Amino acid sequence: MKVISISVRIGGLSDLVNEWVQRYFDHLSRGTIAEGAVIRIERIPTTFRCDECGHVFPADPRTREAILCPLCASAEMTLATGRECFVQQIEVV
Repeated sequence: MKVISISVRIGGLSDLVNEWVQRYFDHLSRGTIAEGAVIRIERIPTTFRCDECGHVFPADPRTREAILCPLCASAEMTLATGRECFVQQIEVV
C-alpha cells in the first residue's frame, strides 16, 4: 500500500503557506508509506453569519475595513468559515 495524494481543506484565515505544507509533509513522511505523496490544498473562503438576520456572506477581516452585513448592515456577526484545516481525502494504491 502507498499513499499517492492527500487532499486538505484549509480556511482562508490560516497562515499556512501551500509550499511549506508540502515541504513539512515531505520531511515528516520520509520512510513511510506516504513518502512522495502530493498534498492537494483547497482554500475555504472566509465567511461570516450575521447575528441579526442569519445571512452568510464572504468578507476578509484582514482589510481592516468594517465588516457589515450586506443585507441588514448589522455589525454583529459570527465567523462561519475560515479557520478550518482538515484532511478531506487520502488516495492510496
